[in-house]
Amino acid sequence: MPDANPFRRLVAYWIDITLLYAALVSLQLGFASLTDGVVADWLGDRLFLLWVWIFLTISLPMWLYFMLLESGPRQATVGKSLLGLQVTDMAGNRLKRPRATLRTASKLAFFEIGHLTLLFPTPLFDDPEPSFRAGIMVVMALMVVYFAVALVAPRHQSVHDLLAKTLVVSRPKVPTDAHRSPSV
Repeated sequence: MPDANPFRRLVAYWIDITLLYAALVSLQLGFASLTDGVVADWLGDRLFLLWVWIFLTISLPMWLYFMLLESGPRQATVGKSLLGLQVTDMAGNRLKRPRATLRTASKLAFFEIGHLTLLFPTPLFDDPEPSFRAGIMVVMALMVVYFAVALVAPRHQSVHDLLAKTLVVSRPKVPTDAHRSPSV
């Protein structure tokens, strides 16, 4: 199976992240509306609890999405499926959960850096005069590095693929004749 084009991978990732954020933020807003903001009031200025809330309602569902779908029978997230890609181990096999977990953790770790940067020492949304936050630059630099590595690596592996020993490949096309029943 041919290795996936890094630009196709980037588009697939963009599709997944867009769908995930739309769904998860909508759920959060819906929950806040239904509860009349009780959780937000309860969290208040408890920054650690706010980070836990973000982790449980945004990060963890994202991690589960990537881990479960990429190690599942289709070996692909929605974005990867739409673009005809799938994730395999180095031998072309379906990922086992521990490998999928390592891959996802190393792929999405920068999200947590971003969340922490936006929350500490003062939440960005509560800071009347927000100062420069170096963590944002770290997140952007990591995103560029991850993509640049996929561009130059021999098998178009990104950092998380190299760490987890995985590949993103183009899904083999099923010949149209394979769907027809044999003539009698």
